[in-house]
Amino acid sequence: MLKLTETDKKQLDRNGITESKLNEQLKIFEDGIPFTDLDRACTIGDGILRISSDQHEQLLSNHRQAAFNGRLLKFVPASGAASRMFKQLLALFNSDQEIDAEFLTANSSKDPAKFGLKFFSEFNHFAFYDDLMESLPENERDNYDRILQQLLTSSGLDYASCPKGLIKFHQYDDKARTPFEEHPEEAVQYALDNDNIARIHFTVSADSQRMFEDLLNDIKERYESKGIKLEVSFSIQKPSTDTVAVTPDNEPFRLNDGSLLFRPGGHGALIENLSELDGDIIFIKNIDNVIPDKDETVLYKKLLCGKLVELQSELFRYLNMLERDELTEDELSEIKSFSDSQISISFPPEWDDIPQKTKIKQLYSLLNRPVRLCGVVKNVGEPGGGPFWVKHADGRITLQIVETSQIDIDDPAQKEILQSATHFNPVDLICGVRDYRGEAFHLPDYVDPLAGFISSKSKDGRDLKALELPGLWNGAMALWHTLFVEVPISTFNPVKSVNDLLRKEHQVS
Repeated sequence: MLKLTETDKKQLDRNGITESKLNEQLKIFEDGIPFTDLDRACTIGDGILRISSDQHEQLLSNHRQAAFNGRLLKFVPASGAASRMFKQLLALFNSDQEIDAEFLTANSSKDPAKFGLKFFSEFNHFAFYDDLMESLPENERDNYDRILQQLLTSSGLDYASCPKGLIKFHQYDDKARTPFEEHPEEAVQYALDNDNIARIHFTVSADSQRMFEDLLNDIKERYESKGIKLEVSFSIQKPSTDTVAVTPDNEPFRLNDGSLLFRPGGHGALIENLSELDGDIIFIKNIDNVIPDKDETVLYKKLLCGKLVELQSELFRYLNMLERDELTEDELSEIKSFSDSQISISFPPEWDDIPQKTKIKQLYSLLNRPVRLCGVVKNVGEPGGGPFWVKHADGRITLQIVETSQIDIDDPAQKEILQSATHFNPVDLICGVRDYRGEAFHLPDYVDPLAGFISSKSKDGRDLKALELPGLWNGAMALWHTLFVEVPISTFNPVKSVNDLLRKEHQVS
């Protein structure tokens, strides 16, 4: 256990971090984080559901009722900066080369010149093109170096430091829209209640919240003129979810002034923000996964929501039965069959020999937890997590989203399972966060603390180890009920680099 100085204790108090939490994190560094033990990849019919057309009518009816009753809310993590989006252009700009068409063409076989050549050859197709040109003197509009300076740095648009949610993505006839503006456009198509209210929550950084609020004020009038009210709220990642950094020898990393170094814990920290919302059924989608044509996206949002409502209806019925504490063997058998076949709960071989009262208590505990429906798309080689059956130390096998960093790829058997994956996690979730009595779950209670990961970083030229919390849609929801549902690849159109905006899906026809 770390012996804290009075200065350390004051620092912990300021950040809202307890000594016990600090020591828990230090122990994780000491013990290490075990790799996830994959049993097999999920496939259609074995962990992944496919919604047939004859189910649409009932599921859409379920969605309409939930929307009418005001149960729906949209949650969008939007705190990330766009620096990664402009990584290749920043490399060009920061190089010692004079950037022009001749240089890019001559070096077009390798990045970042190859990337820059595509960027400039289709430059006028970007939604921010007009803003950029208007900000430059006429005699500098063909100067690639000046264009990059004006686009990326604080002397111009400062897009490399701008929140990704405020970058202009799509050019319409009347105006360009940012992702922040696209999400309400999407939400009003599937999350309006009976009073024409759409509720959306964005997590943002503290220094960008005012910019988001200003843009919100600019767009609200357009919705109000159509009789639609946007209820938009914001939150920031809490300092109390930051994690301590350590030296390569697992000693607390101290800055030059002697203070402890804490780092943001990653998007898994947002489980705290999610838990504090007055939500019921919550849609989760990343800020950059939006396109102009939303028809298929909206359809599948409604279908996933309808499927969640269907599952909750069964869960809540059985939980009400279990609460009676007096069930027949047939009723218990029915609940066990549902638990096994519909929400993939595995039971020990000795289950039949357990006393009835114990069965009721255990079933109640197993069933009464949050629910997530995860849309998954066919694997097209995108980096990131996917749906797997995971083995646990106690013998259970559960459905989980697993990131590549959690898998021991030096183990041939685990690598083979990873490579056999047919589907990918696009971060397309519908979450049920209230129980059968209508009470909110305390979501941090359902996190697997050992589903994070440790990475190597540096600070002021010194090496350190950093701890990232279990991810929001994997380890932070590891103890939820999970259903994977196949959705079309057309619903997944993230913008990881600026040139992704040149894809036809992001061009307004």
